[in-house]
Amino acid sequence: MKIKGNYFFTLREDSKDEESKVGNLLIRSGMIKKVGSGNYAYLPLGFKVINKIKKIVNEEMNKLDIQEFNIDNDSFIEEISSMNLKSYKDLPFNLYQINNKNNDVKDDCYSLLNSKKFITQDIYSIVKNEEMLNEAYQDIYNAYSNICNRIGLDYKIVHGVNSKEFQVLTDIGEDTIVLCDKCSYAANLNAASHELETVDEKEKDLELVHTPNAHTIEDVCNFLKLDIKHSVKALLMSVDGKLTIFFVRGDRSLNEAKVLKLLDAKEMVFATDEQIAESNAFPGFTGPVGLEGCQIVIDEEVLQLKNFCVGANKEDYHYINANVKDINYDLVGNIADVIDGDKCPLCGNNLSFKQSVEVGNLFDYCKELNITYLDENNQEQNPLLGRFTLNLSRLFTTCAEQNHDDWGLIFPTSIAPYQVALVQIDTKDKKQTKVAEKIYNDLTKKGIDVIYDNRDERPGVKFKDMDLIGIPLRITVGRKIADKKVEFKKRTDKEAVDVEIKEVVKLVKDCLND
Repeated sequence: MKIKGNYFFTLREDSKDEESKVGNLLIRSGMIKKVGSGNYAYLPLGFKVINKIKKIVNEEMNKLDIQEFNIDNDSFIEEISSMNLKSYKDLPFNLYQINNKNNDVKDDCYSLLNSKKFITQDIYSIVKNEEMLNEAYQDIYNAYSNICNRIGLDYKIVHGVNSKEFQVLTDIGEDTIVLCDKCSYAANLNAASHELETVDEKEKDLELVHTPNAHTIEDVCNFLKLDIKHSVKALLMSVDGKLTIFFVRGDRSLNEAKVLKLLDAKEMVFATDEQIAESNAFPGFTGPVGLEGCQIVIDEEVLQLKNFCVGANKEDYHYINANVKDINYDLVGNIADVIDGDKCPLCGNNLSFKQSVEVGNLFDYCKELNITYLDENNQEQNPLLGRFTLNLSRLFTTCAEQNHDDWGLIFPTSIAPYQVALVQIDTKDKKQTKVAEKIYNDLTKKGIDVIYDNRDERPGVKFKDMDLIGIPLRITVGRKIADKKVEFKKRTDKEAVDVEIKEVVKLVKDCLND
């Protein structure tokens, strides 16, 4: 593309309504424009990057013979699948689409990485059993890995809630993932577990103690001069309208996602006074000893504790030296957050926390479709549907976030809007124009994406713009053509080098093939 006569602009100053550094770089480079809270428009340069990501996705899908289609609503997948499905011999088959998708979150939660609309790829695997789905799962796992590798992302594949997630590491990420310092363990905070320590301690007799005005677990432990890790606190919640009281170690927080998964529930909110009154719980002094009138769920860690402190369901009183044999409970599960100092459940080494953003999701479950096919015994069966999702908008923004410096973006050649920036210093110099035009045409004929800066601007402006938009390679046509040379520079290099004009196309090809 020749810039002169085409749509191209950059900004020198940051946008006043964009907080993130990478967001400002994308706006200043003319990749995107913020058009409202959580709303971003892709301008020609940014859309070119998106299309290159789409091309990579399409190539990886073609390797798996997965066909592309388009539907307005996911509910149509049953009707479309039934058209191709009569017998077990027709299974499996996979389809995918790339579409805009709305992101339904609260207005104050929108950001560059969590915008109102995303461009996503959705894969639908129609199979006859889970074994067949596992085969599709592995193929798509490999394809998504290839896509992230080709884009050059620093990412982790982590366990999520009912899924495996492709998480890109970034300081502006809104997710937290838990990683082991030594082994391959990686999990979303909402699915993470930790090593459960066994307490080697002789059990003591349960004892009721007076704890006046100690309403929080911190107050109680301070009053009793007790390590908070030797206490268990209660959280009085309403889960799908049912009073449920959870018990976790005193220094831990209840994890809502884990709770909803464990109980196969949709909603958890704080219990009302009316709900609490159905039980003998006493807010501020609630404990599992003698607790009645509610569902009681304890964290798996509580089973390992000995001689711990809990509420006594009586104002200003707690029990000390409580043990598992003393308490009531209906269900045990991993319901608490992993915290600093916890150990890896696989190898026992330290766990660490990283900020990240989810760019892909491989669902670990499938649902039965309301259509039928004839199996090997000529009996009607329902096929299963597996779902896989890749967020192309986030692939774009996270790549930009991971690849920039003080001067601008540094796109990898695989998705850069253009692979080569051709800068002509003096557009009135006919000799420079002749050389620049020849290089432009030679590169274009080789299938290389070139942006030719033929504007009547100062050289410094042109160089800054090419650095800002993140073009991997730059060729400068200037006075050195008198010596049959041009300047060549990689975006990541500090200095340019002189190259023979006749060698520059080969050099570009070699760099792009590295």
